[in-house]
Amino acid sequence: MYIAPILFPDREQKDISWHNKSAFLVYHWEAFLHAHRSHIEALSANYNVGFILLRSTLELIIKGAFWECLSHSEFRNNSKVLDGDKNGKKLKAKVIETISLDTVEEEKLDRISGAIFDKIADISECPQYRISIKQIINQLSQWNIFDPIPNPQEKIYNEIYRRLSSDVHVIPDRIDIGKRLIAQEERLFEQRVLQETLREYSLELLEIMDIAIVTELNIMKDIIMQNHQSQLNLKERLDILSQLGLEYSSSKGKILIEQG
Repeated sequence: MYIAPILFPDREQKDISWHNKSAFLVYHWEAFLHAHRSHIEALSANYNVGFILLRSTLELIIKGAFWECLSHSEFRNNSKVLDGDKNGKKLKAKVIETISLDTVEEEKLDRISGAIFDKIADISECPQYRISIKQIINQLSQWNIFDPIPNPQEKIYNEIYRRLSSDVHVIPDRIDIGKRLIAQEERLFEQRVLQETLREYSLELLEIMDIAIVTELNIMKDIIMQNHQSQLNLKERLDILSQLGLEYSSSKGKILIEQG
């Protein structure tokens, strides 16, 4: 949560403003609130709720990154996954069509990425424009938004997202009473700390934090590369990322600082 604010210059500079990344930041803020609530629920032994909110957190980060990228022509013009997906192709065509109605709209999107939500407002609930989370992850992977995480589809979708989906779909073993049965707790209807479940939750939270910060750094990459103060601020956070065991985030941060 604290990384994004420190990446913007203290004084507004030309072409560097939070509006440039507003599509992502809207979802980023919501993701933080979900993650925070998730943590509280898990510490209160409401594990199923905690895991459900973790999946929501991950999805918010992924969707925010997707809309951010789609608002910029450099990504829209290089979107092989969308081009090969029936609904993705329709969505991309709709965005391009909407932009083409006004010659200044593309420039506006580059300056205020959140304006893309105006473009998709009429179709956001239409099934024919809805893209699966798996395809969104594949497209973000093609755009290198998860770099340096190896094989993002396997790691993010197959391992983490699908695992968390069992909580969302209330598989018997994943509801809290099911967890107590597996742990051989005598008081099935009493909320109690389950050490192994809390450990499982903590590791899951850590993995999602790592994915979220990597995504954040890649989305903000151009700002980091343009501004020396952003690089210095990020450098100050690297030790904390390393201490938390956020392997990919720490690695990505070091790479961006070296390149800057």
